[in-house]
Amino acid sequence: MNRRKFIASVAATSAIGAFSGCTGGSDSNNSSSANSSSGNSSNQATTMSAKEAIKSVSFEGGKMFVEVGDTIRRVRLINPNGQKLASSKVGSGETSAKLTLVSSNNTGVMGYQPGTWKAYADTKTNGSYSEYAWRNLNLQPSFKAISFGKVGADGPAGRDQQLTFKNVGTAPGAIDAARLYARSYQPGSNTWAYPEEPIAAPGETVTVNTGLQGFSDQYSLDQDQNVTAVSNEYCTGEARPVYVEYKMMSDEPTREKRKVVFSGKVKEASAPGQATCSKLSFQNSSGSSTSTNNQG
Repeated sequence: MNRRKFIASVAATSAIGAFSGCTGGSDSNNSSSANSSSGNSSNQATTMSAKEAIKSVSFEGGKMFVEVGDTIRRVRLINPNGQKLASSKVGSGETSAKLTLVSSNNTGVMGYQPGTWKAYADTKTNGSYSEYAWRNLNLQPSFKAISFGKVGADGPAGRDQQLTFKNVGTAPGAIDAARLYARSYQPGSNTWAYPEEPIAAPGETVTVNTGLQGFSDQYSLDQDQNVTAVSNEYCTGEARPVYVEYKMMSDEPTREKRKVVFSGKVKEASAPGQATCSKLSFQNSSGSSTSTNNQG
């Protein structure tokens, strides 16, 4: 099995509506004590609503950026059980906090438990932090296989097909591993392929170079045949049922039913006496196909 290689991805920032419903407000006791200790009952923090304290959320790769009000000095992310996922201080004159939700190294992906979390905005007076406001965040990554196609050199033993997954959820996530195989085939435990850049914010994609399992994209030619002789026989839009499986920040795989379409031009494969199709793609619900860039 190939050693996993993970590289944290940094792509275009994706701003989304991750807030779930009407959300929180100031802790009146903490706010009052903070104002009292500062000796200023007209402190600006007393006039901010929760939506003004925590204005917006955006994502880039595995990081979350929280835009806050002028007097907020710390942002914390807490789950319903009180577990802290991350926190970030906000310096004087700054209006944004950066929190890491998903990271990776050469041993794997480190993520979080998807679900509803609370973002707490804290003020700071005389060196002490006070909880001021909170808002619910729906942090739920979700991936969908959106395309499949041929890349690289031909050969049934190589990983010359590419799966592309899109994060259609509301928060960053990661594809740990993926594979594609015929529905009649039972894959082994060492048949997973691993992405080089596993992390994706909402709207971003993860690609995995993989191979076909349980069937081949190559056809055997008779001794006196060439690819021209079989151009009307092969690669004419045959759709084969497959499973796409992937692991998202977990050892429990998710499985999708898809069909792979064999089309394009018939061309010689790298193995002698073999032909292959220049294009492989997913069949979508309308019967047409979607694919990555294909050679040939």
